[in-house]
Amino acid sequence: MTTIEEFKAELAQLLEAHWASVKNAPVRRGYNRTFSTQIPSKNDMTRALQANIRILDDMCYQTTGHNIWDFDEEEVKLKGKPK
Repeated sequence: MTTIEEFKAELAQLLEAHWASVKNAPVRRGYNRTFSTQIPSKNDMTRALQANIRILDDMCYQTTGHNIWDFDEEEVKLKGKPK
C-alpha cells in the first residue's frame, strides 16, 4: 500500500469485516468446551478493531504523511431509544 486511497480501501474492508463478525457475537466472552477455545465478545472484537485501525493509521502516516482516522475527535454518545 502506497497511496492514501489504498489505505482507505483497507480501512473500509476492516470495518466491513468487523461488522460482519461483531453483529452475531455474544455480549459476554464465552468458552467452547468441545474445542477448548474462547469465544470473543463484542467488546473483545471492538478492541481488536481499534488496535488494527491504529496500526493501519500509523502505517499510512509513515508512508503518505496523512492520517486516515481522527483519534482525537470526541465520541458521540447515543441518546434516546429507537422508534
